[in-house]
Amino acid sequence: MFIKSKKYCYAGVKEYWMVDPKKKVLIVYDFLDEDVTPVIVPLKGEYALSLYDGKLKINLDELSEAIEQFG
Repeated sequence: MFIKSKKYCYAGVKEYWMVDPKKKVLIVYDFLDEDVTPVIVPLKGEYALSLYDGKLKINLDELSEAIEQFG
């Protein structure tokens, strides 16, 4: 998890999302921000991508339901 995020950052990826299906959280790294501390969000509601100035939103409830179906 940590190695991949570092490689993505150095490769120029602007935003990196990981889902922890066991803890039911979304982990977001915003590499455009100087402070690359991950944001951890429960899989509930919506979350906006900073990449598109918050105009693109992901429904985390649907993501959580999909994880439960395949988990």
